[in-house]
Formats: sequence, structure tokens, C-alpha cells
Amino acid sequence: MTKSYLLCYNSITKDAEVIHISELLTESERKKAEEFLKRMKGLLVTGEYTIRPSWKNTEFDDEYPLREEQKRSVLRSLTINDCIKVEANTNQRYEAAELFFFLKDAAFMIYGEETKVKIYLKMYIRETKTHDMVIVISFHKDGLYD
Repeated sequence: MTKSYLLCYNSITKDAEVIHISELLTESERKKAEEFLKRMKGLLVTGEYTIRPSWKNTEFDDEYPLREEQKRSVLRSLTINDCIKVEANTNQRYEAAELFFFLKDAAFMIYGEETKVKIYLKMYIRETKTHDMVIVISFHKDGLYD
């Protein structure tokens, strides 16, 4: 596989970053991600989402004590350009679903100081006969775990 690099301007830190890209979204993945974002944002409006507790997410919560509305705001702000990967779930702990991976630059006021962080998000939509729900598996600092 050919290594690809992308030079990006980070609007949060005002720095240029070189990002290694191992895979770009295919046209099919891009369409799936666009549809996912549309459905996800509709479900956020009605509160049909949950952020799964995990030690990774709890560690993030300890370092960045965000209110639920701040987390929902991060989810609402996701765009197709934040999507880095779409793949079928292979983890037996979660339902058979297509997973969507995102990286999002965010800035928060934490204890009176602006704090910037790149957030890694992994999620899917759980579909049932009665309703759908966004399941956020990962909501933590990028580069530490996955």
C-alpha cells in the first residue's frame, strides 16, 4: 500500500499538521458516512443516543469534565470530512453493525481555560423494530488507545 500524507490547517490550534492517511474513504464509504451523519443528527435531536461507559471514555471524562450538552455538541458538529474509516464490526461485544470512525478537533473551556483536544469517536446506529439509537463506543483523546 502506498503511504499518503495530507497537510491540514488546524483551525483550533492554528497550526499546520501533517496527517498520515493509510486509507481514504471510497465513494461507497463516503455515501454511507453521509447517510450515517444525517441519521445520527436526527437521533441526537430526540436524545436517542448513548455514550458507552468504558475505562477509555472514563479516563477522558476525568481529564475533560464535559457536560452532556458539550459532548452532544461535538457529535452534532461532525462532518463527512471528520470521518476517517467505515468498517464492519468484528468485536463480539457489540452488535453486528457498520462502525463509523471520526477524528474531531475541539476546544472547551475547562476550569476557565481554553483546552484544545483531538477526539477519537467510534459509533454505530443500533436498529430495532421500535426505534433506532446512536451507540458511541469511543469518545476519547486520539492516539492513546485505538
